[in-house]
Amino acid sequence: MLTVLEIQDRSLGPHSGGSEHRAPVFIELLNGATTHEEFWRIFQTGYYTLDDIWQYRTELKRLLDRRPSAGNYFDKSDKASYDRLPELFTVYRGCSFPKIRALSWTTDRSIAEEFARGHRIIAVPLAVVAQATIPKEAVYTVATGRSESEVVVNWRRLRQVSFTPLKNVQV
Repeated sequence: MLTVLEIQDRSLGPHSGGSEHRAPVFIELLNGATTHEEFWRIFQTGYYTLDDIWQYRTELKRLLDRRPSAGNYFDKSDKASYDRLPELFTVYRGCSFPKIRALSWTTDRSIAEEFARGHRIIAVPLAVVAQATIPKEAVYTVATGRSESEVVVNWRRLRQVSFTPLKNVQV
C-alpha cells in the first residue's frame, strides 16, 4: 500500500508535468489501488493538485462509482465539513459554460467566482458561475485543505442547475 509520500512523489514529481498535465499519472495510481483505503488515500492526496481535468472527468467518475464514499477515510477536518452538510444543499462552480457538469464544485459562491475569473491564472472562455442543488448522498468526497470548500460530486445527480455569465472577464 502506497504511503502519502510515495503518492506525492509519483503524482507531483518532475515526471508528472504541471497541474494541467498530471491527470494520467494520477489515474494510473488510482487504477493500481488494491484497497478502498489506498484508493481514497491516493485520491485525497492527488486530486486537489490537478487542474483542467475536463477530458478525464468521465474516467474519474467511473473509478469513483466503483468505490464506497470516502466517508470512512476522511481526515478530521474533512469529516467535520462533510457532517455539516445538510441532506440537500447548494453547490457552485466557476467554469467555462460547456464545462458545467463536472466533478468539482464548491459550497462557497465567491470561490466559484474566483475560478470563473481564472483562478490560478487559467483562462476561462465563456465564463459562468453555475449553481445547483445536490443530495448529500451524491457527494464522493470533500476537501478542506485548500480552503476552497470543495465537494466532489456525481454530476448526474445535480438538480436545478442554472448559471450566470460572468461579465468583464479577461481571457
